[in-house]
Amino acid sequence: MELTNKITGYFDVKVYNVKTDKANWKTKGEDEQISFTATFPELKKEFEKYAKPYTNKDGVQRFAVQFKIGAKCRWFDENAKQVTKPTNESLDKKRFEVVIQYNQLDGDPAQKEASGYWVNAIQFKEFVENPFTAFEPRPEAQPFEPIAAAPAASETEKDLPF
Repeated sequence: MELTNKITGYFDVKVYNVKTDKANWKTKGEDEQISFTATFPELKKEFEKYAKPYTNKDGVQRFAVQFKIGAKCRWFDENAKQVTKPTNESLDKKRFEVVIQYNQLDGDPAQKEASGYWVNAIQFKEFVENPFTAFEPRPEAQPFEPIAAAPAASETEKDLPF
């Protein structure tokens, strides 16, 4: 079993269908296998067997690694407390930071045996793109202390010396 450092990526919870538009793909059932995909700018040694190279829209080569998640996977929140698996809807289209405990299976593709990275346990936290957080609200403003009393009317009516 291997353990990753914190990596960020997306859960894949949609049923692919070539005949329909991507926006109309259905969400997989809660008991179906889903996956988590992370991308790396450089090929990492521990993922070199199943990493897939691709060129992103900016023309930069990156490497995608897909982790398969079955029904027996244990889920942990950011405080390392075991939780029930979140719904697929709540995982869809959000970026997550995860630590994954996984096995590498090297099955024979000709025999349709399982191969790739299979997750045993996953600790997840929704990734926050903006590191700035909202400021704490300020306490209610206190009224200013009154300044010295206003000058008497007789003092303001005097002629100025110039």
